[in-house]
Amino acid sequence: LGTLLSTFHLFLNQYWYRHNRYFLLLCLFLLCFSACGQTFSMDRWRSAASETFTRWPLYLIRVQMSLIYLASAISKTLNDDWRTGRVLWDRALLWADDLRKWTSLDESTIQALSSEGLWKFMTVKALFSEYFLALSLWFPFSYRLGVWAGIWFHGYIEVQYSVLVFSYLTVGTYFLVI
Repeated sequence: LGTLLSTFHLFLNQYWYRHNRYFLLLCLFLLCFSACGQTFSMDRWRSAASETFTRWPLYLIRVQMSLIYLASAISKTLNDDWRTGRVLWDRALLWADDLRKWTSLDESTIQALSSEGLWKFMTVKALFSEYFLALSLWFPFSYRLGVWAGIWFHGYIEVQYSVLVFSYLTVGTYFLVI
């Protein structure tokens, strides 16, 4: 019922349509309607029938997660404000104003935390992280590192920006596909 209501809402209100809501609907659909058997069982590795479970829901979620990260990374790379670091630096300047109001940090520390160079570096790191997360789920040598990097990535985003459902869903999905 939740999947159907959410899908209906998605069609009614396209202003709120985002990749995170689509991902939520996809996960709800797969968990409710796919014949995945033990695919999403937390103890599937212990089960004798673990070789017979259907893998297509896991691959579909991997494809969707990769597409979300690629779309985000490419759109940020093509956006001049993101690519040059202005977006994160503007957020850092607002954060610095809050630090001045609510903490007793000295001005040199606040200036260091809100320096343009630091936030240009953080922008490059954020873009690299999204490209890495998009690709790491497909290679055996980077899979586990990608899963844990994704958990930390979304944990940081949740603490810093509070995007709620998408962070929780993505972290939960990472734990399901480990």
